[in-house]
Amino acid sequence: IVECFWASGLKYSDNLFAFTLTGIGIFISFISMILAVKVLEIGIAYSVFVGIGTAGITLAEILIFNEPFSPLKILSYIFIQAFAVSSLDPSNPTIDLTA
Repeated sequence: IVECFWASGLKYSDNLFAFTLTGIGIFISFISMILAVKVLEIGIAYSVFVGIGTAGITLAEILIFNEPFSPLKILSYIFIQAFAVSSLDPSNPTIDLTA
């Protein structure tokens, strides 16, 4: 979820404090991703990373930052999610949490 904040921060930061918070968000997000791939397959971890980020940013842009809602934006979101989910390997559904 931190990804949503730092991605929006890249667009809206206009002072040193905001850029610093964005940098901290990037650091936390990528540390979380590194920790996730230690216990999950990379395809699953990255798909979730992309999915949560895309959904969160799309909603934040529309609801918080008053970006216009458009069917093309939602269609693009659906395609991104479809490609992220299609990268998962259904032949290996187990997750080893002991690694």
